[in-house]
Amino acid sequence: SQISKAKWAAGQAEVEFLVAVKIVGVDKQGMLNELIKVISMRMKRNIRRLTIDSHEGLFEGVFHIYVQNTDELTAMLHKLEELPHVYRANRFDVEEENLEDETKD
Repeated sequence: SQISKAKWAAGQAEVEFLVAVKIVGVDKQGMLNELIKVISMRMKRNIRRLTIDSHEGLFEGVFHIYVQNTDELTAMLHKLEELPHVYRANRFDVEEENLEDETKD
């Protein structure tokens, strides 16, 4: 199957899409704050959900983030990997759960 990039008419707003980003690095005090600063403040992106675990001095976080396009996602991953205690940051494909299921009683 052929994959084609969506083309946007001039002035047409791009639709944001949700991606999951997995970040692994050294678990140190203030690390979560540094990650949020890059995503929310420097990249001006909204975090919909995050889960983070630490074990034996390492952390692994999965951030669900709205981005406008893959170029923006790539720039964000590079900025995250530039942080001194981050080993890697990469897109993490997870099935998007149905939000309606979360709101049902």
